[in-house]
Amino acid sequence: MTVGTIYAQNRLKKHGIFCISPPRINLCGKVRLVCFDKTGTLTEEGLDIWGVMPREDSSFLPIVHEVRCMSNGPLLRCLVTCHTVSLLRDQPVGDPMDLKMLESTGWTQETVEGVEVEAQVVRLFGSKALVVMKPPPLEDQPSDAQHTVPIAVLRRFPFASSLQRMSVLVKLPGGTPSEAYMKGAPEMVASRCKQESVPGDFSEMLRHYTSDGFRVLGLSYKPLAAVRTFEEAQEVPRDSVESGMLFLGFLLMKNLLKPETAPVIHLLRSAEIRTVMATGDNMLTAVNVARSCRMVEVGEPVVFVNAVPPSDGQPSALKFIPAESPPQQLEGSYQQEGCFPEQPLTHFALNGKSFAVVCEHFPDLLPKILVQATIFARMSPDQKTLLVRSLQGLK
Repeated sequence: MTVGTIYAQNRLKKHGIFCISPPRINLCGKVRLVCFDKTGTLTEEGLDIWGVMPREDSSFLPIVHEVRCMSNGPLLRCLVTCHTVSLLRDQPVGDPMDLKMLESTGWTQETVEGVEVEAQVVRLFGSKALVVMKPPPLEDQPSDAQHTVPIAVLRRFPFASSLQRMSVLVKLPGGTPSEAYMKGAPEMVASRCKQESVPGDFSEMLRHYTSDGFRVLGLSYKPLAAVRTFEEAQEVPRDSVESGMLFLGFLLMKNLLKPETAPVIHLLRSAEIRTVMATGDNMLTAVNVARSCRMVEVGEPVVFVNAVPPSDGQPSALKFIPAESPPQQLEGSYQQEGCFPEQPLTHFALNGKSFAVVCEHFPDLLPKILVQATIFARMSPDQKTLLVRSLQGLK
């Protein structure tokens, strides 16, 4: 065993791979599956802002690629304030997506510290504030979009993976009422908005951009006449803030593959090591990335596993829907037709909700699904942990 490990070490060394713990070589020889996250693992750590797609009346307007050129209004204020960026030694720190979003606007954040600064904020906004967002200098702004009014952030409801959204309460100078802004998963944001404010082609546009590999966020807002001060903002329940919103539009971001991703996936597949992706992002974005990095090869079909929990006297249901259109014969309901696709080189894709339903209501089918599943989208951190344990339990 020792001699074999030494030879293995020498072979690895020729490929520029060095191992300081030789027993790990034997362990690596047992690896049969590698589970990847998406953002920052398969794709680059940072996101590039592609643009904003505003909503007007009941339809979307053309994409605005230069966010700094946007006119003053709720959509711009949402981009400027709806984040959890903080300052460390005068440098903004936080989620890379939030940092990119704020950077695209050109606005800056100032903390409210010190008696004199707090007094100035109270005089300007009529209330205390967590932070103040200030527009860029006039000389750095486009001539057709001059912003001079700062915005005070009264309260932040941080992003929660279980809720798939975050929100803030903000206030403009003077005696104006507060405004609430929210961003998050487009489907979740739309579900918290008044139906008449959501464009009729919402699903079509979302599918178009996520299928092209864009990361898409939904944006919304509403005025809050009942909240005028910092103290009142602390008393408002989150659920009441994040309901009855008005849909504003989409924020589109491009997340490129790392140059080494495709070669590594190809190497693993050549070694007959299975690869799986588990991400919190949109399903169609995840499918696009899986195809781009050749986790799903050209010509290999993807089948969505849609599991629905029991409700209104109806039993739980499990459906298999081909990603490609037109639908193939593979489509069907497991419960109604006994249809379980077991074709070779078919990749199952399911989201966090369906994964939870399968675990609870179809535990006998979970191993069969996991054997063919390659893409897991909209997965919470706890679900990712459960997924890894379930994969480890496969025989």
